[in-house]
Amino acid sequence: MDFSIIKATMQNIVGEQHSDSSSDDEELEFLALFGVNAPLNARYNVAGVGGEKRRFYDGAKSGQDWIDDLKAGHHDRMLNAMRMNVPSFLKLCEILVNGNFIKQDYRKRVQAEEAIGLALHCVSHDERHRNLAERFLHSTETIHRNIKEALQAIVRLAPILIRPRNETGVHPKIYNSNAFYPWFKDCVGAIDGTLIPASAPLTRQRAFRSRKGEISQNVLATCDHDMRFTYIYAGVEGSAHDARVFQHAVVSPDSSFPMPPAGKYYLVDSAYKNMPGFLAPHKGHRYQRDQFGGGSGGPRGKYELFNHRHSQLRNVIERTFGVLKARFPILKGPMPNYLMNTQVELVIACCVLHNFIRDEHPHDELFARESGEDEEDYADPGAQPQQIDLSAAAQRNWNSFRMAITDHMFDHRNGRYVPH
Repeated sequence: MDFSIIKATMQNIVGEQHSDSSSDDEELEFLALFGVNAPLNARYNVAGVGGEKRRFYDGAKSGQDWIDDLKAGHHDRMLNAMRMNVPSFLKLCEILVNGNFIKQDYRKRVQAEEAIGLALHCVSHDERHRNLAERFLHSTETIHRNIKEALQAIVRLAPILIRPRNETGVHPKIYNSNAFYPWFKDCVGAIDGTLIPASAPLTRQRAFRSRKGEISQNVLATCDHDMRFTYIYAGVEGSAHDARVFQHAVVSPDSSFPMPPAGKYYLVDSAYKNMPGFLAPHKGHRYQRDQFGGGSGGPRGKYELFNHRHSQLRNVIERTFGVLKARFPILKGPMPNYLMNTQVELVIACCVLHNFIRDEHPHDELFARESGEDEEDYADPGAQPQQIDLSAAAQRNWNSFRMAITDHMFDHRNGRYVPH
């Protein structure tokens, strides 16, 4: 097949209605792979009155016109469409463009601001590309290409926005709580995993099928007490056990896991191993409330007391995942038929946007509903991360450390004076 002849034929069909060179050439090459009839069916209606050529997506307002309306309209319109207000949206566009995270090419039909709006609207409403094509008046191929470019640009912000901060002090949530201070004063955050729906090829669906029977990817994350993600490890098969994912993320040098500073630690679930830097609950001592609401007197033993308060504080990671999925419904599935690399980028991009919104909208409705507290800076960063020590002696010392917290917490609850 002579591609040059096909391309010339398409250009004759398109005529003067397409003037920008770079994007049109890319779309013509894409459509040529599927035959000469593709542009006739997908982008033009040549069977109209008098057989005149007519653009398929020919609405009165382009996608950029719609975004301009959002910027000039009521502030809630932008918030509902993009999950952030107008100043935050403009700031995000400015960061991505000025930092060369996304390319601003004025020869392209879709400029950077519209591409970013495309991606935000897609992940915020789980919109399919055909619906976005109607809204932004571009072909589905143009929609897909620009969403991918915008997601990759947002992912490049991850080293800046997804990182630990303020790890040398005691967080106000812990310091001002009689249930947490002083026992968890050295806790810098929590770790947990979650399943995100995935779209996998038939040959890999068995590996990505989780214990719940769904095709998904296992995502491991850490967060601080301000509900900001500090680390994301995405793209692992859904069949992988949380403990194995955690071990690989912590031990593998390629994962760049942010170890806490010396003397600090993360809270982890009982599925993970209790070891230096990671404080797990006591196994076999889970506190459960009376299902009929009867007074059980609270946790009865020292192990139940420790586990109960440990769970209360570690719950921040579950609430953070809840805010993430509530804000970006695309993470609830079903996942569009993207390549797996794009699906991983989508998860990371949503986490980057989550942190960006947390910084720009400290009183955001979803965050306020889950945290119910005013956040503040509590220390300056700069502590050096500790080196992981898996020796038997270090393990014994760490278990003794957990036991000391458990005993002290129980004696304090029972009215026995024990120095901090």
